[in-house]
Amino acid sequence: ENQYYLGEDGEIIDSSNMIEISSANELKAFRDDVNSGNSYEGKYVYLTCNITLDSNENWEPIGLYLMQNSSPDDETNKPFSGIFDGKGYEINGINISTTNTRQGLFGLVNNGKILNLGIGENDNTINCGGGTGAIVGRLYNNSTVKNCYNKANLIVGGYSGGIVGGCQLNSSIVNCYNLGNINPNNSLGHIGGILGEAQDGALIYNCYNKGNINEDNDYNIETVGGILGNTGGSAIIERCTNRGKVNGNKCIGGIAGALYWNSNTYVEECYNIGGINGIDITGGIVGLNQGNVINCYNIGNVGGVNIVGGIIGNNQGNCSNCYNTGLISGTYHIGGVTGQNDGKSVILKNSYSLEGKSEDITGGTWNEATVESSKILSGEQMKNLASTLGAAFEEDTENINQGYPILKWQKN
Repeated sequence: ENQYYLGEDGEIIDSSNMIEISSANELKAFRDDVNSGNSYEGKYVYLTCNITLDSNENWEPIGLYLMQNSSPDDETNKPFSGIFDGKGYEINGINISTTNTRQGLFGLVNNGKILNLGIGENDNTINCGGGTGAIVGRLYNNSTVKNCYNKANLIVGGYSGGIVGGCQLNSSIVNCYNLGNINPNNSLGHIGGILGEAQDGALIYNCYNKGNINEDNDYNIETVGGILGNTGGSAIIERCTNRGKVNGNKCIGGIAGALYWNSNTYVEECYNIGGINGIDITGGIVGLNQGNVINCYNIGNVGGVNIVGGIIGNNQGNCSNCYNTGLISGTYHIGGVTGQNDGKSVILKNSYSLEGKSEDITGGTWNEATVESSKILSGEQMKNLASTLGAAFEEDTENINQGYPILKWQKN
């Protein structure tokens, strides 16, 4: 006679701590309770149907980041810390029209989980300040967003993403996708199709973006990515895809605008299909790399003015086991894989570009950077490259990628 929620991480929650939501009014009442200080820690909240909010009412997010310059742990803030399971249902009619930051369906999630939830494409308005995501504004402290999607268009400030605005402190975004277009309302940048900013052990895994970013080109924004705008220390991006168009000014990439700070930031097993257009420091996968870009490929056309590469614009870290088949165009420091390699510990290794797409494999190498086993190849050579690239790749026997090597997970 009892019901239990059994979580994949070992949570066991009985029926006394399980809350059903089956209407817009119940969702708002739940929101108001969280924002009054009930974090719902140890509780399981789930939807039983699709929810349509009143689009004439401005939505206040579930969980408030009231002290914008404080730690999310500050007692003044009102986070959600339970488990919210959308059960595969959608929420529509969300209206967020404000200059406030850290906006979304959820504003602040601290040591909580958002699962199996979608923001639909009907009657939604998300036009707000920075640090915004359609699902969560700020994801913090071992929190997770998993199996979620967004179809709504966003107009947002800097450090924003289609799913999550900011992801920090061992939090993760897994199996999520964005279809909505994202346009900025200021020039701050750090905008991604999935996530705006990652720090401190953040993980983005098995995600894809099909939305266009900065399509209107009303602002010259810096640091833009099809998946992630900006990542700091110890962040990992794995098995992610961008298929939308990305436009910006500086540090533009199909997956990440910039990987900053240390050797513990990774982009692995990702690929880009979308067209990437920038001005300074533009790459098919990453604009500015100070971390590691491994086992990635680009087939989208990449254009800019200065420091343009098929995989990385400005490589100040490690790039290995990557290839490019997209057309690379620009004026200064143009390369099929990297626009430039700059630094004593910098490595470009075992990476290739299709002939006719760029004259050189890299636009320039300075300050004792190392380039090994990387060169321009013919189409036939590229199609037989899987074993050379390594265990992450296999031959494209099903013509998924016009015969060029694919990542093994693409067949899953």
